[in-house]
Amino acid sequence: MTVAGTVGASAVPAAAWVVLAGVMGLLVGSFANVVIYRVPLGLSVNHPRSFCPRCRTPIRAVDNVPVVSWLALRGRCRSCGAPIAARYPLVEAATGAGFALVTALVQPRWFAPGLCLLLATMVMVVVIDHDGLPLPARLAAIGTALGGAALLLAALADHRPGAAVRLAGGVAAAGLAGLALSAPARTRRGLRRLAGASPALLPAGAWLGCLALPATGVGVGVGVVLFGARWWWLARRSDRTVADGASGLAAAALAAAVAALVTAAAWGLGVPA
Repeated sequence: MTVAGTVGASAVPAAAWVVLAGVMGLLVGSFANVVIYRVPLGLSVNHPRSFCPRCRTPIRAVDNVPVVSWLALRGRCRSCGAPIAARYPLVEAATGAGFALVTALVQPRWFAPGLCLLLATMVMVVVIDHDGLPLPARLAAIGTALGGAALLLAALADHRPGAAVRLAGGVAAAGLAGLALSAPARTRRGLRRLAGASPALLPAGAWLGCLALPATGVGVGVGVVLFGARWWWLARRSDRTVADGASGLAAAALAAAVAALVTAAAWGLGVPA
């Protein structure tokens, strides 16, 4: 069982799965935008229906088609003309592309839904962290639990009980890393900001736990380098402190996950390992 897809008689159905996953990713990305906006504010993600933040007018279904509606409306609310941030279609497009990439690389495909759930969780926590808002730990925990459960079922269906151990090990390692970040959090404001973003490690830990150790090592290395480079750059700036804005931890975790999966695909390693 390898990550890389095969080209041949199954090329057409494989392409269809990738397209379907991309469409599902666009829809999930639309929901992710709701979560990103409402959860940090303590609002329900179910009620009310999507609305314009400025005029509070409910958004019609025809104006809520991922990416397409934003382009058709030229990035403005139909009712009041207020600009709609480009972040919304970008989140949808990124999630759709991520779902398609996972589905294209992972074989057998019943492992893809679990990884896609983890990916969607990581996208949400990246944007929330980028906004400099407190990262809801329950969001990362719920997303990790759902994605992890889907991966566990896939591993058991594929008769790979060892994958469950590695999955649990990845989550446990991420949790310990989060605790290590939280331990000195009272000493400096920058560390408090970083500790608040530590739940972002949970979905990445579950993801990395499913991959072979060499690919996981590459992913962790990429994440550490990017994260260290960001904080080094912030520390050298005289106009802001390392505590300002995003911690960068969530983005580094997402980069580590993607780098590990691409490495596994390039090396022909299995998912789960």
